[in-house]
Amino acid sequence: MVKQGLKLVVAVAAAFAALPASAHADWQQPVAGSLTTVPSAAPDYPSIANVGGLPTVGWSELANSGSFVRQLNGGAWGFVGGGSAISGFAGPFVEIADVGGVPYITYQQWSGASINQIRVRRFQGGAWTDVGGSLNQDVNHEASLPRIANVGGVPYVTWFEEDAGGVGQVYVKRFNGTTWEEPDAGSLNIDPVGYGYDSFVASVGGVPYVAWSEDGVSDDGRAYVKRLEGSSWVEPDPGGLNIDPAAETFDATLASIGGVPHVAWLEDAGLSDTTHTYVRRLSGGSWTAPLGGGALEVDTTEDGGGLIASVGGQLWVSLNQWNGVNQVGYVRRFNGTSWVTVGSPLNIDPTDSAISPQLADVSGTPYVVWREGDPATCDFGFNPSNSCRVYVKRFVTVGPQPAPPTQVKLQLTDLKISPKAFRAKSGATIRYRLNRAANVRFTVVQKQPGKRVNGRCRKPTRRNRAAKRCSRTVVKGSFSDAGTAGANSLPFPGRVGGKRLKPGKYTLRVLAETVEATPAFRVKKPKKPKRRR
Repeated sequence: MVKQGLKLVVAVAAAFAALPASAHADWQQPVAGSLTTVPSAAPDYPSIANVGGLPTVGWSELANSGSFVRQLNGGAWGFVGGGSAISGFAGPFVEIADVGGVPYITYQQWSGASINQIRVRRFQGGAWTDVGGSLNQDVNHEASLPRIANVGGVPYVTWFEEDAGGVGQVYVKRFNGTTWEEPDAGSLNIDPVGYGYDSFVASVGGVPYVAWSEDGVSDDGRAYVKRLEGSSWVEPDPGGLNIDPAAETFDATLASIGGVPHVAWLEDAGLSDTTHTYVRRLSGGSWTAPLGGGALEVDTTEDGGGLIASVGGQLWVSLNQWNGVNQVGYVRRFNGTSWVTVGSPLNIDPTDSAISPQLADVSGTPYVVWREGDPATCDFGFNPSNSCRVYVKRFVTVGPQPAPPTQVKLQLTDLKISPKAFRAKSGATIRYRLNRAANVRFTVVQKQPGKRVNGRCRKPTRRNRAAKRCSRTVVKGSFSDAGTAGANSLPFPGRVGGKRLKPGKYTLRVLAETVEATPAFRVKKPKKPKRRR
């Protein structure tokens, strides 16, 4: 069983300057029209992130069997990579994160056996490339709904996956530069026989927090939170978040607001059979009572669902709510005691349904993405007959509009390793220039002999010694540098991953956003000690 409710995603919008009382601001499209490739694309739930200072949106289209990423740059929504970011069908969700100015996406994709595999790709060198292989604990088990976050420059991904008994288990992995690894091995589930689902990961003060829902023996789905303490996942305040412990929850999500963890989730209101959004924050080691005293929706007699954000140090929330005819998208903020509505409804067409709005901060301006269409088809998830389209608005002053964000193309020049040949004990210096600030990733690789086995070049062993020779690329380790505009230099101690490099020839793969370079260097043999006469 895979549980899916209204999509609830938590985003963080950085400080948004308060407008003068006389100014009028509202939600407006930066570029008119839908982002979908064709009117009948049948898109899924879109996501949005600030990637390198630009609003970046991702979604899948069932009609085109593709997944797309578009970025607003200089007044136009361009396709990142020129077309689909994924080969083959992926869905229903494509989630985006900015890792060092590079767009990373995570998604679920059918394998040849029609078993969902969790995968990650990034855009580098002008193309979308895989980051590691399948993240599944077992490639023969169904996995669903991955979420991704940048935690201290490292991508973390969470998802839920059915075990051999068909029970959903929540997992987290992070990319160490070479492979995906678990920071704490095993499932995060509170009850190993409880069905975990709808997990979400976020960075709070550089610490990964994970929220999810879980069916237990005595309840229909309680919301939980854990954080990584050392090498263990720990509940900061055990016992679950629900208003009604027996109520069913969906889409428990997290955000760091002023460095404090906040959690939001959807909860079924019991006998009224309506779903509402609640928010708590962690204070003094305990989760507070729901902020605002209860549900966030304007009309608590109808179904709703929303996400929280930090805007100018205040809590904001974007929601969609059923009004008896269609879903209305809107935004509210917390004034310290209650929730007040901000701006007009998001809907492009007031008779259509606006579904699952999601926020991102771009240079201090909140951007929101959602899908919208005929309530008869767009309300009902990922299906080939849905009439949905993908739209984006931003909150701006009515009147002269700010120029759309434009990003100067990154240039990496004058890259040198000095000296090119050095002893590991002595080290070297890496120098380079950037035309603007960017995170630079360095990966040390080495060509080593191998043996061709089943079409792949593998490490030589006694068993494959008779196979044909080949050359394989071995990753020795990675490190990063926060590059500034102009000249940069950093010491290279001849060590990566805590190990000193052995004598030999190496290549340094340098990646700054989508710019790549591959200078070579050589580690010399250490000097022989002089013999005493």
